[in-house]
Amino acid sequence: MSEEMKTARAKIKFSPKENEEYLKVFNDAKLAAEEMKKILFGMRNCKECQENNKLFGILHILQWRGDGNYLSGLLYDDNTEQILVNKDALMRAIQMANPIQPYRDIRLVSHDEFMALDRSAREYPQGKKTE
Repeated sequence: MSEEMKTARAKIKFSPKENEEYLKVFNDAKLAAEEMKKILFGMRNCKECQENNKLFGILHILQWRGDGNYLSGLLYDDNTEQILVNKDALMRAIQMANPIQPYRDIRLVSHDEFMALDRSAREYPQGKKTE
């Protein structure tokens, strides 16, 4: 028992029966707290839980801002009718999915441009065409 507990117990006078009940409640609470620590520690370290946390983090970035979703990286511009994307938030989502990804600038491209770039990357893996 810690010195603080001994000091606290010394200040409070219990009858032997009350003392026994107090110790039982205290020990039950202590065991419950230890079990809760084990559960919480296990949850934080559970591989599946970590992956789910990443998925929910990415989901929050890509969902519209609303009640409780302060992580959203999206806004809507009524004047231009465009979706505005926070590049830093999008990069954070990419880094959650790919932890070793360093911060990079982001460029949005059309599907056709993406497919052309993808084909080019596969044909010339180093990114340069040799002559």
